[in-house]
Amino acid sequence: MTYLYVAISLYADEAQCFTVGITKDPLRRSYEKHMQIILMQDYKYRKQARAAEKALLAWCNANYEKAFVRFGVLDMANYSKNRTADWFYNPKSGAPLDAMKEVI
Repeated sequence: MTYLYVAISLYADEAQCFTVGITKDPLRRSYEKHMQIILMQDYKYRKQARAAEKALLAWCNANYEKAFVRFGVLDMANYSKNRTADWFYNPKSGAPLDAMKEVI
């Protein structure tokens, strides 16, 4: 089973930042990316989850600016990229779940 997730940052000063991704282990990924998963959808095959992730990331890139998060790829250039660069900034709130559900 592979999971597609939408998550928000755990840090109060990043309350308007959200991310999208796939994982086989949501608990471990939450720890690695310093995030709280707020929406998760399971897929039988990784290929299906990856296709949904790509569609959602394309939508996010078209509608939201990238967010620079603490311990992200810019802060931790010489370290493992656990927080990745796929963080987005929503000035109204965290993740726009209703709109995202329509994409997936």
